[in-house]
Amino acid sequence: MRPCKPINDTYLFDAALTEDVIRKMKGGKDAGLDGITAEHLKYSHALLPAVLFNLFNLLMLVGHVPDSFGES
Repeated sequence: MRPCKPINDTYLFDAALTEDVIRKMKGGKDAGLDGITAEHLKYSHALLPAVLFNLFNLLMLVGHVPDSFGES
């Protein structure tokens, strides 16, 4: 299977976008199946948005999202 690549860079994530989304998450909600809350993400190490945006871009380039990402 050949990787599915975005048409251009506008489909890729960056650290600023990832940080902004994390910052805007509403707190005080129950954790998901993975046990992670919005507070975990908001108060995590500053490196987390870089790790996440690289993961998201890799998923975009490969063209596959794990089934577990859709569970809630």
